[in-house]
Amino acid sequence: MTKKIKYQFICSWVTPNRPVPKKRAKVGKKKDGSSVAYYPEPSRGSKRPSYVTYKNQVAVDCRNAMISGPVYYGGVDSVGRYRLTVTIYTTADGHGDWDNLGGTFSDAIEGIIWANDNQVAEGHVYKILDLDPANSRTEISIDRLVPPY
Repeated sequence: MTKKIKYQFICSWVTPNRPVPKKRAKVGKKKDGSSVAYYPEPSRGSKRPSYVTYKNQVAVDCRNAMISGPVYYGGVDSVGRYRLTVTIYTTADGHGDWDNLGGTFSDAIEGIIWANDNQVAEGHVYKILDLDPANSRTEISIDRLVPPY
């Protein structure tokens, strides 16, 4: 018999514009010879923000949603399991793989709701084609799985 999973709503918000998919980090050398990982900036003339800039904006939007949303006193949770739902409304059909798009949001929320993005037990990424550029946006919703799961 399959157990029905229960969820506790945590927060939801809308981040405007097209999302920036998670990129593979580059590795460079410091002056002292040690290695450092970094995310490169977009090429000159690009209208899209860098991955790091977009990820930071998502983190700010998440904090604002938690402040204005329902009362949640959990702080950063290190043991809970979560469901992350990302719905992207975009005019461009092929601007990122679903796993890289989901990774952007799970990484941005790390340290705000969950301690590590490996606590996301259930994730959904929906890419919906919308031909009106004024409607480009991403809707994010987070629920906590209620134990026992």
